[in-house]
Amino acid sequence: MEMQTTATFDAASDEFVVHSPTVLSQKYWITNGAIHAKWAVVFCQLLIGGANHGVHGLLVRIREEARLTGPAQRNRAR
Repeated sequence: MEMQTTATFDAASDEFVVHSPTVLSQKYWITNGAIHAKWAVVFCQLLIGGANHGVHGLLVRIREEARLTGPAQRNRAR
């Protein structure tokens, strides 16, 4: 299986847009990280300027200090 998750660099906002398009590409934790973690390393295909630069790990903020998720995030603890 190939890496389905992508991180596309958006030059206008100077940030990466991380996208997990299918259920198989969703990220899961085996610990309480889904509840308590504020940062995660997300492995994804790195896309910059239309070119695929292969699999990279990105350090992604998944929660603010008060453990609230950002406006465009969906984190679910099972």
